[in-house]
Amino acid sequence: MDDFQFWRSGFSSSPSQPSQPRGRWLVAMVTSLNFVIGVTSASAFPRFDLVTEEDYQICAENLQDLGLSADLVAEACAAVIRPENLSQCVTQINQETAIAPEAVLASCVSVRRPEELATCVIDITQASGADPANVLNSCRRSLLPERHSFCVLGLTQGGGIAVDQALETCLNPPEQFFDLGVSKP
Repeated sequence: MDDFQFWRSGFSSSPSQPSQPRGRWLVAMVTSLNFVIGVTSASAFPRFDLVTEEDYQICAENLQDLGLSADLVAEACAAVIRPENLSQCVTQINQETAIAPEAVLASCVSVRRPEELATCVIDITQASGADPANVLNSCRRSLLPERHSFCVLGLTQGGGIAVDQALETCLNPPEQFFDLGVSKP
């Protein structure tokens, strides 16, 4: 008997009585939930079993090489789900910009996607010559940093607006379209 038949058998099918559960529906629901979770994308949930002792060691070594204190490094590496991604984020941004490692570390720790944060900051800074600290703050505040960089670069290169204005516009797009003076058909 498959899950669907098992689930249906938990209900009365008599037309004179309303359908009522007989007690097996919870098991079927749990089975269905397990199936749904089983087919969910692998990247939807963090896999803690994929992080090893070596990931923490790499994180600590890379961050200390940037001149950060051992206590700060220990707290930062221990606070994140993927410590190696944290150290890559801080290292990449530090190599490509003139931002202090402490500020970069604080930003990389506070985002869900540190790799995208690094990409966002580096791409916008290199393409536009904008203030790296302002770019870091804007990319950090975005939920989707890589998309944010696409928006900023596209608007500055194609729309002819200033980088600072594009950073703000892409971060806070209007919720509704305003009357732009365009007549409706």
